[in-house]
Amino acid sequence: AGMRSTGGLALAYGGYQHALDDGPDFYRIGIDLQRYIRITARPRTLQFRLWAEAVTGNRDEVPFTELPRIGGADLLRGYELDRFRDRVAAVGQVSYTWAAATWLAPVLFADVGRVYSGLDALSLNHPRVGFGVALEAYNRRGLLVRAQLASSLDGGLFAFIALNPAYDAAARVERY
Repeated sequence: AGMRSTGGLALAYGGYQHALDDGPDFYRIGIDLQRYIRITARPRTLQFRLWAEAVTGNRDEVPFTELPRIGGADLLRGYELDRFRDRVAAVGQVSYTWAAATWLAPVLFADVGRVYSGLDALSLNHPRVGFGVALEAYNRRGLLVRAQLASSLDGGLFAFIALNPAYDAAARVERY
């Protein structure tokens, strides 16, 4: 009952970050577009997601900890947490989920993403690719727990266990 199988999300955000010291100020902007498509009567769902974030200012003006980052359990799974950082980051995801029981859903997923030095450097060349499997347990209110194994074309194996929704937009936005 708690598995998402239809609908979508279109989220855009932006904000001004004022430096408390003599450092320069900068802006942060981002989008998160998600679409769930139910493909059979019994819950079998394709999930598509496009996420992107950018900051203004030169790379040496924006603190390293404030640069957009990808890698980890949510964005560019198959890489360690916050593995890639730069002024612009973008990730595309696709997942296939099906109901194995009323409370259990296996998931197959693939992520493609990359960071860029600026908007003028955007390209489809040399993407990072992550992929994996997950098991999600549900109750009537939604996702209860998610366990996933992910890897990438670059190698490595990462295991994540999450006790929160995998596609919870509010948590990502409140992070900044």
